Amino acid sequence: MTISEIKKKYSHSDLFSGNINFDLRHKIFSSLFDNLFESKVVIHDRFTCIAKIERFEILPEYFTVFIVPQTFIPTGTPSDKRMLRAFERLQRGWEASCKWEHMSFADDCLCSSPYACWLMWIDSELVKKVESLVSDNKFDDALNLTMNKI
Repeated sequence: MTISEIKKKYSHSDLFSGNINFDLRHKIFSSLFDNLFESKVVIHDRFTCIAKIERFEILPEYFTVFIVPQTFIPTGTPSDKRMLRAFERLQRGWEASCKWEHMSFADDCLCSSPYACWLMWIDSELVKKVESLVSDNKFDDALNLTMNKI
């Protein structure tokens, strides 16, 4: 199942409210992470990159993933230097998590609370397209499929 398909089938409160059936939530979100392209996602946190998901946990109170950055996606702005330094410092990976009641979907990505401030595109076809564009140095096109849509 993709995020778009999930959004059509379930309401926001069906997925993210505190009193949802945990087994249903676990089934829905596990299916997203079981169908990743080579265990990869596109994530925006301190920077935008293609990253590998080492592990994910879907718990009753929150969701968490351990992310290892693979490929930095530059924006073509002066902030790229700062973002590239952050990308290089985080090569060992980091954990991104969010309580369910603060999580949502923004267009076709998973979105944390404004305090955690990460966006994650997980649909395998989208990740394949972004990776192909990045390998062809078409960074603006890759960002137009992800960050620039939000």
